[in-house]
Amino acid sequence: MKDKSIIQLIDKLNRYPDFKDCIKVAIGKNVELAHIWYKDGFSDSHIPYTYFLIKENDKYVGAVLDMTHDLHWVILPKYRKRGHLSTALKQVILPHILEEMPRVVQK
Repeated sequence: MKDKSIIQLIDKLNRYPDFKDCIKVAIGKNVELAHIWYKDGFSDSHIPYTYFLIKENDKYVGAVLDMTHDLHWVILPKYRKRGHLSTALKQVILPHILEEMPRVVQK
């Protein structure tokens, strides 16, 4: 998935927080684990994409796409260089992956 698609997803979630093809659960103060089903051009699969959504206050500022053994992340340009990604990775996302998901390797 390209950065542009993830930025569009973040913008959509900010406009429609109760987006019907998304199930979210908070796993940290500013991080939510989300399963998102795409339609119309993203995927024909019935299997959802797994994201870690990063928030500042009540606004989504970034997302980490979990591609099983690889992570792909995007932080909106306006929110870069503020520590959102490194804090979320160190304090919430990587501990969650290593403790809660059946993985031996994570890149």
